[in-house]
Amino acid sequence: MKGGGTVRRRDLVLLALAGLALLVSLGFFLGAPRLEAVAPAKGEEVAVGWVEVRLTFSCPVRLKDVEARVAFDPAVPGTWRLEGEGRVAVFTPEAPWPPGTEVHATLRSGVRAAGWLPWPALGGRVWRFAVAPVLLAYLSPANGPADLYAFDPRQGSVSRLTNLNGVLAYAVGPRGRWIYLSVRNTRFGADLYALDRLSPEKEPVLLLACLADVCTAPQPAPDGRTLAFQRSDASGQHLRIWLLDVATGEARPVSPENHYAQDPRWSKDGKLAYYDATRQGYVVLNASREEEAFFPSDTHAGYTWTADGQALLVVRLQPLPQVKGTHGEPLVTAHLWRLSLTAGVPLDLSRPAEVEDAAPAADPTGRWIAFARRYMDPDRWTLGRQAWLMTPVGGSPHPLTQSPNFQHQAFAWSPDGKRLAFVRTDQGDLGLPPEVWVYDLVENTLARVAVHAYAPWWLP
Repeated sequence: MKGGGTVRRRDLVLLALAGLALLVSLGFFLGAPRLEAVAPAKGEEVAVGWVEVRLTFSCPVRLKDVEARVAFDPAVPGTWRLEGEGRVAVFTPEAPWPPGTEVHATLRSGVRAAGWLPWPALGGRVWRFAVAPVLLAYLSPANGPADLYAFDPRQGSVSRLTNLNGVLAYAVGPRGRWIYLSVRNTRFGADLYALDRLSPEKEPVLLLACLADVCTAPQPAPDGRTLAFQRSDASGQHLRIWLLDVATGEARPVSPENHYAQDPRWSKDGKLAYYDATRQGYVVLNASREEEAFFPSDTHAGYTWTADGQALLVVRLQPLPQVKGTHGEPLVTAHLWRLSLTAGVPLDLSRPAEVEDAAPAADPTGRWIAFARRYMDPDRWTLGRQAWLMTPVGGSPHPLTQSPNFQHQAFAWSPDGKRLAFVRTDQGDLGLPPEVWVYDLVENTLARVAVHAYAPWWLP
């Protein structure tokens, strides 16, 4: 009997141990974190390199374990946080993954569950996602209600970004994620919208309903928090510069009530410029929205900021009484002037006297200024302005194009300063539609991108 009791006790002990092992295994199976989903998903291509990476686990996890066991190649600085009651670990990059990059992500095993039983996850995960290359956006068609399109130089393909049938103007946010749009409404006014390129829906959201007023020329501030725009009533006689808080939707005018003001533009360090036709000059506001500078100019023929944000490049019309046109009238030239916020003397960048310069655009790297030039003397006069380059102080001017019958305008630099997009129109046959072209400064090549298109801008 003793032997039988000993066997039974031993069997009970073994059974208890087996049950305990089963419970431990079951507890481990149920309590150990399992990676259920990743975003961006395996093989996915995202629009911009500022994308957040999200890891969804089966249970709450320890943030320090995630930080220690996740690696990206190429690596970028960033911060981790937990959401979804501790189940979702989110990585927010502090610098973007470069356009056209394939990102390799690795999660090593050992991420432990939060709580009093820190079961570790045994399995890891390896996956890859891609960042889209820099795209070239433009509006089309030129002869009707327009929408926004994007050209992929890598594949030569075109994608439609909006279906609004009435985009008047647009601007790209500082990180390339948001695109701000002015869109015609049913009251013959224009509203402001925002398009999130990382949103799965890819549908623009309304920022400001302007009713019968026309809100256009959107310009996002460098920090992305404020949107400058110009707003006019239905008559078009009252035009002011407004600022919109993107987060709250609050809008307020920043230019004087009885002044006709237009064309807002931000510098890279957050100063805001616009042209005040009532005062006849360019106004520069500092970060506190106080006037920092005023540059007299009786005409507004186009301007931009230099890449460093320390000067305006302004087109000024200049009559030459001693030179007569074909009908005996004084010849009017157009020169580019550099108006510095720190140096007191304006600099005439258009060294030859008899030229018509226009449409300045500063290379973001600070090496070049693109502009359009036409000689006004009879021997060199052409129907169209050609695309030219010069240094920020007017040195080394040279043409990029030699197409006398074509006008070149609306210049847009790629973020790396290696490609220049512009609009080209045939001045010999104005019935032909405008075209968007790209000049590659590295390869020294010129290629047409789109027909019936205008307003090019790069999407980083």
